[in-house]
Amino acid sequence: MNYEQFLQKLKQSNFNVIGLSCAFCEFGEWQISFIRFGGKFQAEGEIAFVICARPLNVKTLENKIVKESRNPKDYPFKLILSEIDEELIYQPKLLNFELEYFERDGDWSRIYEILRIDLPKLLVKLGVDELKKQIRSQQELSYIEKIWLEE
Repeated sequence: MNYEQFLQKLKQSNFNVIGLSCAFCEFGEWQISFIRFGGKFQAEGEIAFVICARPLNVKTLENKIVKESRNPKDYPFKLILSEIDEELIYQPKLLNFELEYFERDGDWSRIYEILRIDLPKLLVKLGVDELKKQIRSQQELSYIEKIWLEE
C-alpha cells in the first residue's frame, strides 16, 4: 500500500483526511492525528510526518478548544514509529520532537495498523488520568502542560 492508498484506507476507516497532509480520528477519550511536514522537511521520494495523540477537548497552545489541530505542539504525544511500543510514557517535546521519514512508494500497511490498532490500544491502556499524572510528575511544567492539566 503506497502513501495515496494509505490515505484512502484511512478515509474508509473514519479518519478525517485533509488533502495529502493530515488525518484525524477520535478513539474513545482520545484523538489521533497523522501530520505530514513539507517544505524544508521534505526529502525526495519520502514523506516526513509525526503521529500525535491527545485527549479530546484539551486546549491548544493558543488556549482554545479546536476539534482538529495541525500543530504538533498542541499534542502531549508526538511520536515516531519506534516510540509506539508496549506502553506510552509522556516526555516533554514541545519544540524538540523528531519526524519520521518513510518512502512515498513504500509499504504503508504497518503505519496504517499503528494508527488504527496499536496506538488506540496503548492510549486506552494509558488512560487520560494516567497521562495527567505523568505530566504532573515533570520537574517544571511548560505553558502548554499547565493548560492541558486544567482540562
